[in-house]
Amino acid sequence: MRTQSRVVECFSQPDSDPASCLAMQLHLMNAVAEGRRSAALFAYSFRDDHAALGRFHLAPDDRGTDLHRRVAGGRVLPIGPGYAGVALILPRRDAMTDDTPGTLSAPQVMNRHVRGFLKGCRELGADPIYPGRDVVTIDKKIIASVGLETDRRGAAVFEMVVAVWRAFDEVPSLIDRADPDGVVTAEILVPDEVTDLERELDQKLAFEDFARLLRHGFGEQLAATMVAGRLDADEEKEVRRLADDPAVLSQWVYGRCRSERLTHRGSLLGGAGQMDVYFEQINGVLGEVIISGDFIANSDGVGQLEAALRGCPREAEAIDRAITGACSRPQDFLLGIGPPSSVRDAILRGEPW
Repeated sequence: MRTQSRVVECFSQPDSDPASCLAMQLHLMNAVAEGRRSAALFAYSFRDDHAALGRFHLAPDDRGTDLHRRVAGGRVLPIGPGYAGVALILPRRDAMTDDTPGTLSAPQVMNRHVRGFLKGCRELGADPIYPGRDVVTIDKKIIASVGLETDRRGAAVFEMVVAVWRAFDEVPSLIDRADPDGVVTAEILVPDEVTDLERELDQKLAFEDFARLLRHGFGEQLAATMVAGRLDADEEKEVRRLADDPAVLSQWVYGRCRSERLTHRGSLLGGAGQMDVYFEQINGVLGEVIISGDFIANSDGVGQLEAALRGCPREAEAIDRAITGACSRPQDFLLGIGPPSSVRDAILRGEPW
């Protein structure tokens, strides 16, 4: 039985820009993690087209303006007019479920929270399903992609990108423009594999209609009171400070970037797409390591794994020991690439690039 009511503050930012939306999302994550807000639902859209990397993709080193990076992992997605981003921000990943705290796995958490979007769509007459992994489909056509992040404090973000009136088959053209050197790997989706909400509903859907869909669906699923969120003057000042600092956006997008030190690359195909391990090798020992790709994981866990591999001999047993030591915490998750030993396999088959 619930001992307290659930309140989710709802914020929306249509026709915006990457810096402003990132600043808002980072601010809300901090506010929820620090207990200044109980939970937040943030919906946004961009006025211009961008290719939106997942949290763990390697970015090119030319630092163009057409790339964005989402808070959670997952595949490369388009974001701009016709697409909407969604972030449900919680103090811990199972904070809004009736399950015993700590018992839900990351896939179960994603399954619970995506139902809010499904409920909202069904109220309007569409019938999407969540078959698992990172996609939502209608008649086996992809209409949305989902991801999950938990940070070192335990704060969680369930994240979605939804095709509202444009579909995901536009990814290749956006990637070609943002990354002409082909550093970013992205799945090529064709028109027969994708759809959008307007097509399925056979009606126009303004951003406020979409935001209302989310508020209703997530309110029903979470059994929560959805209220309009407001920032006070100090919060508005902090969000503007983050948004106006070019170093914040640059570090966010290009903090995981191609560099000359990453001399080798090993690749594997997993359930969610491609994983690449880029690494430096010095006399048979691993130096800098970046694990990149379409997988979904907690950023703290990925950082811990990459750190454990640095200084490790490039040998199966040594790599296995490093992986086992780094992946022993119950809060860590690594979805879409198979067992953690897949990282070892990618390193061992790595070649100069």
